[in-house]
Amino acid sequence: MAISDALSVRSDWQTARVQLEQAVAEDETNALAHMILYGVAILGNDRERAVEAIEGAMQHMYRLPERIQ
Repeated sequence: MAISDALSVRSDWQTARVQLEQAVAEDETNALAHMILYGVAILGNDRERAVEAIEGAMQHMYRLPERIQ
């Protein structure tokens, strides 16, 4: 199941979180995965992971298109 399916179609936050964690583990410079993981962590009330995710996104923000930055 793709991350987008888990989030938007099935609202399966746990599966999406696992997949996002894998995406970040495979490529720590994936700023978009960090950003989405931040949102999932906030919705899951996991402040510690949310802070880690947003810091990762900010560190690699230069990799995102200007409109998203």
